[in-house]
Amino acid sequence: MTRSNNKHDNHGDRVESEIIKYLHSTSERPCLSDFVGQNYDFVLECSPVGQSLKDFWTTNFDHAVKKLNIKTINVRAKSPDWGVIALSILEKSERSSITTTKKGTKRSSKTDSCSLTTANCQKLTDLITNMKNENKWEFKRDDNTISYLEDVMLTHIKKCSFEHCALSLIFDVDDKVWDNYLTENEKESLAGSDDSSLPDIPESVQSILVKCSKIIERTLKEAGKMTKQQQQKEIVDNLHEYVESIEGFDPYKEFNEHWVVDTLRHFISLYRWNVLERMNSHEWSEIDFVLQAWSQLDKVFRNIFVDTKRDVSCVATLARVNNERCVDGLMPISEQAKSVRPDLVLYKEDVEYGLGEAGKHDLSGIGKKEIVETQLHSPKLLKDMFLRAAAKVGNDEGFVRKFKTVCFNQTCFRMSISVLDCPKGIVCRMNTTEEYQIPKSVLLFSSGIIPIIKLTLQAKMIVEKSVRLLEQLTNERGISQPGFKSQRRNKINTVHIPPCLTVESYKKTKTNNEVPLSTATSSSSSTASS
Repeated sequence: MTRSNNKHDNHGDRVESEIIKYLHSTSERPCLSDFVGQNYDFVLECSPVGQSLKDFWTTNFDHAVKKLNIKTINVRAKSPDWGVIALSILEKSERSSITTTKKGTKRSSKTDSCSLTTANCQKLTDLITNMKNENKWEFKRDDNTISYLEDVMLTHIKKCSFEHCALSLIFDVDDKVWDNYLTENEKESLAGSDDSSLPDIPESVQSILVKCSKIIERTLKEAGKMTKQQQQKEIVDNLHEYVESIEGFDPYKEFNEHWVVDTLRHFISLYRWNVLERMNSHEWSEIDFVLQAWSQLDKVFRNIFVDTKRDVSCVATLARVNNERCVDGLMPISEQAKSVRPDLVLYKEDVEYGLGEAGKHDLSGIGKKEIVETQLHSPKLLKDMFLRAAAKVGNDEGFVRKFKTVCFNQTCFRMSISVLDCPKGIVCRMNTTEEYQIPKSVLLFSSGIIPIIKLTLQAKMIVEKSVRLLEQLTNERGISQPGFKSQRRNKINTVHIPPCLTVESYKKTKTNNEVPLSTATSSSSSTASS
């Protein structure tokens, strides 16, 4: 006990000594914000865990001022941004808390929700606790009281023993856990207004798809006494006749219409030869579903020069899980951790705008692979991509509030689209569309193929808007005066969003006394999750 107290006293003496040193050396009227600015790394190093940064440093600064009997304090000076400081502490602790001892021990949370340590929750607790309310996502409760989304999420974070999107500050609008904290009206308000809705389908495309629906409706009325097989053949033939009669669209000027017609041809051909009826998850592989159905949707991105790469590493996640690699002089440079390989990455000029995950087993949404990928793995990758794009424009607030990344959730024949953005505060929000299914029978063409074509086109329009936004901000940034990274730390009109949580393996050599919140043992908890 005495040894522990001595260590605490030495730490307090060091803080007091550094503040007194500043008070003696400054030629201006001293203030806490000036001390923090001049001794930023020292403040990060000596800030306590689990205690208010504002209270700790204000108390120590005031004590040193009284000890030296200084009267001329700059009381009008702006208070330090403790939220930014807490974020810097969080990022620094991620680099130094654990030593990697085995190559490839970090990977995405693609297979399970991993067990947490006390430090995982405490770091985020300190960050949110020290944030100014003006920097949080403010919203109105049903009783007209003001609340903040970061504080609501913190309530759940403190209860977590296993990884959840909240620990990466991702608010999944459709996550059932928020039913315990928010009403339906409050969730609907947080889900967004017109700014977060899907873009409208062009009228030229809409007219083509409406015509297809009318052809199917008319054919079914006229084929009342036909067998099901005859009805299907009649619908396929009538749809084919209509599609081939459409006047050719110029792929340079009318690409979306050209792609829609090409996609209709593709699926009509699948129905003509009963390909979809023969496909099942027991005899067909995941790649078969991609080749027969989903890869056709990839072609929609060609005219905006966004590449659709299959089974490649996610660069944004690779950067995050290796963020601690540096020369610190204290230990060897850690070996490079591996990234994950999504089934699809939307890529253009070193920026990732979205991803896709496919699966072949249809368990009606309750399969573990689908649950983990849609509720944990994919949201984290979307945020990684979001933050890497934001960093390219200096985390400009105007960019952060408008940029979006998208995800194609494709399991067997089912598909939905998830969209991630950050309209307020430091929380990233994820909205997911209704789910649609490629029907095995052409009789249900209107309820499956048509909405999937629309969804794909809407996702493309979101990506296209994000591409234009990044290109515009990048060009504007090129005109501005270059500067040092350290000078941009407290730059106005920027938003610094914390990175996703990287959960470490318990096979690693610990350099601190973290205690796992759960002692559950499984194959997934023995490796690191990003």
